[in-house]
Amino acid sequence: AVQCFWGSSPSLFTFLPGLINCLLPTKSLQETSMKIIQLSAASGLLKVVEHYSKFLSPYLRRILKLVCDSRLCTADGSSKVAEKVKLIRTSTAKSVPARVMLPAITDVYSADLDPASILALMGMLGESVSCMGRSDATVHSAQLVRFFLNALDYRTLHSNEENLNDVAFVEDSVIASCVLYIVKLSENALRPVYLKLFDWATREGSPKDRVLTFFRLSDSMAAKLVSLFTLFAGPILSSAASLLDANNFAKAESLFFEDD
Repeated sequence: AVQCFWGSSPSLFTFLPGLINCLLPTKSLQETSMKIIQLSAASGLLKVVEHYSKFLSPYLRRILKLVCDSRLCTADGSSKVAEKVKLIRTSTAKSVPARVMLPAITDVYSADLDPASILALMGMLGESVSCMGRSDATVHSAQLVRFFLNALDYRTLHSNEENLNDVAFVEDSVIASCVLYIVKLSENALRPVYLKLFDWATREGSPKDRVLTFFRLSDSMAAKLVSLFTLFAGPILSSAASLLDANNFAKAESLFFEDD
């Protein structure tokens, strides 16, 4: 169907909202019919993304919500529909300009999304960041820092979850995307970003769980930056030492993470 509209962009984009809606399953159709419709819609949307990525801005948020929908993300990974949706996510992340992609991801992200949706969205963000040059990462730095300060609060907002391993799994996806951004920065650009993250985690009144998130992020940064990480580690050493003392029965009457 996409080929029928190939020569006329206005007609194609009139047709696009209906194509997007066909991707989600409905109870009104038999499973076999639904799979055929989904596969056709996914194939058509992939073609649109591959050839018209620069014109997707009006539809991008809807596309992101759809291809990161948990009903599609948690589908059988061997299914053709799941494979197509994964290709759409990859192609969208790599071909849509960062100046368009980042605001859309920011708008779509919420800590209340299903974990599978967040994992998919973070995967797209990581792909987009990986395609950036160093100059682009610097240009979009303020926006990315704001986003990551929000997304890194996932543990804090889900501290009452029964399975904290699942929380850590989602947090890992945020950290992975953040590190991909961090390694794009020059030393002069990275230092203030890292200090801002440190202040976010340790300022008076901050939730205690932020400290865990910050040091997990720092651990990932150290593994990626190796010896370069020592250039930024100075300000956190005294804080790390104090935190260790605050969780040592021999040195503290009440532990920092007493409830854990």
